[in-house]
Amino acid sequence: MLRRRQELEIFLEKLKGYPDPKLVFEQYTTPARVVANVVWEMISRGDLPCYSVVDLGCGTGRFGIACALMGAEKVVGVDVDRDAVFLAVENSKTAGVERKIKWVVGDIDTVGGSFDLAVMNPPFGIRGVERDRRFVLKGLELAPVVYSLHLAGEKTRKFLNGLVKSYNAVVTEILRMEFEIPRSYKFHRKKWHVINVDMFRIQRIETLKNV
Repeated sequence: MLRRRQELEIFLEKLKGYPDPKLVFEQYTTPARVVANVVWEMISRGDLPCYSVVDLGCGTGRFGIACALMGAEKVVGVDVDRDAVFLAVENSKTAGVERKIKWVVGDIDTVGGSFDLAVMNPPFGIRGVERDRRFVLKGLELAPVVYSLHLAGEKTRKFLNGLVKSYNAVVTEILRMEFEIPRSYKFHRKKWHVINVDMFRIQRIETLKNV
């Protein structure tokens, strides 16, 4: 287990990102700094180490791998894109945690069971309204605590607060982060583009002591 957030970030930088991202899936490699910050937040909140984690829309596997590195005993990562999952398998071998992680090619609804923690960087909805909604709800179905990244803004905060409340859950924390996107598609004009994202920590109400 790595002892400092910066060590985790440096380690994650060595893992492969999307060589040819697919716009239909809104694919962007989650920056190592963002992953490290989210996972360190899990640790500070006492959500890691834990027994099991599910990574919904795992992409190239950075979140699942980071959780495995920082104490999760069992991780399941699922993504509809076969090429992304192949990269996740390769990255988990590079990180030396392949025995802890099961990678699944399929829609998020193919995953069942229960986990201690769910993590995701769902589609931001740029190519389709509220595509992140089903990820959040699936996360709450599978785990009592969910960490999820979304485009920053009051509209999104209001929407997610209302959504999870109607499913007997509550947003316990929102943390603003900068998300660096390299030039990935033909319509990108800049070498790098920075957007603001919010990390949401969401928890089922029945698991809270004082709500």
